Amino acid sequence: MSKMIIIAGTIDLADASRRDEALQLAAVLQKKTRDEEPGCQAYVFSADPCVPGRICVYELWQDEASLAAHFRHANYLSMREALGRIGLKGADNSKYRVDLREPVYDATFTPRADFFTVGDDGGGALDDDRAIRNLVARYCHAIAEKDDESWLDTWAEGAEWVVLGRTLRGRDAILAHYRQLVSGVRWVVQQASDGIVEIDGSRGRGRWQVVEFLQWVRGGGGQNVARYRDDYVRCADGRWRFARRELLVTYLGPADLNDPERG
Repeated sequence: MSKMIIIAGTIDLADASRRDEALQLAAVLQKKTRDEEPGCQAYVFSADPCVPGRICVYELWQDEASLAAHFRHANYLSMREALGRIGLKGADNSKYRVDLREPVYDATFTPRADFFTVGDDGGGALDDDRAIRNLVARYCHAIAEKDDESWLDTWAEGAEWVVLGRTLRGRDAILAHYRQLVSGVRWVVQQASDGIVEIDGSRGRGRWQVVEFLQWVRGGGGQNVARYRDDYVRCADGRWRFARRELLVTYLGPADLNDPERG
C-alpha cells in the first residue's frame, strides 16, 4: 500500500532583505508544480513571520513515486537554481511517511490530539482494514434488523448503488429504493464473506461474496447468490462508508436453487 509523504522544513537566506524576491520567484514554480505534477497535494514556500530571511517549506505527495518524479522534474531543478541565485545561509528539510490520516476535529467539533478513529495500538492500515470489514458487517446486520437508519449511515454523501439493473445516486435515492426492495419481504438475512480489501489513503476498494436468504410476505422464500464490488471513502468524521456498491448477481430465485433460468 502506498503512503503519503510530507516534506517540512526551513530555508534561511544569506540576505534576509531578498526574501520577498525569493518568494516571488518561488510562487511561479509552486503553481507549476501543483498544476503539472501528478501526486502533488500541496507545495508551499512561505515567509516565516517570526524569523527574518527564513522561508517555511510544506509539501504533501501522494506517494514515493510521485515525489521521486518531482525530484527529476524541471520545476524542482528550476526552484533549486532560483533559490541558489538568491543565496542560502542554510536549510533544514525532512520528509515524513504518513501511516494514518484522520480529522483534527471529531463529530462534536472538538479538536483531538489523540487518533480517535483507531484503537489504542495505533494500528493504522490494520485498523482501516478492520473498520471497513465492520462497515460491511454493519450493513448486513442493519438489513436483518430492519434498521433503516443504521443501514443508511453506511453510505457516504453522493454515494452510488448499482443493484438489479438500477443505478441510484445520493443517499435519499438509495434509501427510497432500498425501502421499495424490502417492502414485500417478511425477513431477510444477508451474509458477506471472503472479503478482499485494498486501501489507499482515504480511499479503498473491496470484493465480497454474498448469500442472501429471504421470506416473502405473500409466502415462499428466495435466495440471492451474488458478489459485491465496493468503493470506500473515509468521511470527515473519520468513519469509512460506501462511496459505491455494485451487486453482481449469480443466482436470484427459489431458495432450493431449482430454477435454472435464474442462474
